Amino acid sequence: MGGEGLRANCDLRKFGNLCHIDPPDFMSEMNIVIVRAFIALHQFALNYKDLEAQIQSIWLIVNSHDEQLKMIYSAIESLLAEKDKQNPGGKEK
Repeated sequence: MGGEGLRANCDLRKFGNLCHIDPPDFMSEMNIVIVRAFIALHQFALNYKDLEAQIQSIWLIVNSHDEQLKMIYSAIESLLAEKDKQNPGGKEK
């Protein structure tokens, strides 16, 4: 039967230019497209893992900075409170 059956039953509104391709050639092209899609998906997954590791690393750094900033703000507030206790009127000596 070969490509004759496909061509005889082909509807251009549904398949467009695919009507002029023999089934074995069409299947080979489809297999190549599918393999390329899986390769692209694999590359995306690898890049995603790399990005995830980088984001995790940045998050850990920012989180440690956040804790350090909290300690600095707490120390500043303590110093300001101590200064207010020593000088309740707010006047400099």
